[in-house]
Amino acid sequence: MRFIRVGTAVAILNEERQILLSHRGDMDVWNLPTGRLDAHEALAQGAIREVKEETGLQVALEYPVGLYYFEATRRMNILFVGFSIGGTLQAQTDETRDNRYFALSELPSNLFASYMAQDAVHQVKARTLSIATDPAEIRRIRRKLARRWIMNLLQGRPEPRHVPFQVTATALIWDQDHHRLLVEGDRLRLPQVICRGQRAPWLDLQQVLESRYHIQGASLRWVGIWQDPLHNQIDLVFATTIHPAVTPSPQLSWVDPRNAGLSERDFTCAQKTSPQYSESNVWLGLKDNPLPTIVQV
Repeated sequence: MRFIRVGTAVAILNEERQILLSHRGDMDVWNLPTGRLDAHEALAQGAIREVKEETGLQVALEYPVGLYYFEATRRMNILFVGFSIGGTLQAQTDETRDNRYFALSELPSNLFASYMAQDAVHQVKARTLSIATDPAEIRRIRRKLARRWIMNLLQGRPEPRHVPFQVTATALIWDQDHHRLLVEGDRLRLPQVICRGQRAPWLDLQQVLESRYHIQGASLRWVGIWQDPLHNQIDLVFATTIHPAVTPSPQLSWVDPRNAGLSERDFTCAQKTSPQYSESNVWLGLKDNPLPTIVQV
């Protein structure tokens, strides 16, 4: 079964607005602290764990910055902005050859996915980017990853398999007054698609809105993440606004989310998305659990 591989990355900025980078020995590149999400792990917890393992620092997270989908590997990284609250920066760890803060004017030339660091530094909000990679570069990367896999196995540190998370994309289609939502009329459910990795999740959702519900040219804004760690489910939530006189498909109907009898997930998505969603930070919702690892500053 095809699925999306999920990972996190963290941009850690110090008081001098320098950014922390790690040097990866397997690829010989500098990178933001990055890693895969474990089974039954909240995204914020996974991001904090990876930073600790790679750098020695304990960090607090502020908000998600962007979604970056690597088409060739079906890998999706969720980028957070954070800052150090403890620990000691290690010169190197089991996973890195070097860890160092860099001024923005002195970023290394072999910085992987430099656009992620730039987005964090410039406080970009709700970035979504699908990245195509040259086939020759993909082959080179896979050879290096295979070499790393063998070395870790020989050293008694076998790498775990990627967790088959169920990733979905959900649409909040608001009227212009932000009072009513379009839902599937028979099930009172927000429009949603299960993402298998053929394309970026927001492109899957766009295609469903156009082909199934006849909503053409909707400008989708990433607004939130709703996660059920126990069942390895991650729901990426997007919002758009259309004229209330429009009901694009007979499958949809307008409802007031406050009294429509929506599911816990759908009601949470509607409640957390403000009328100013186009200017707001991306929110995180966690089923049956608070998120003490996210701070608001």
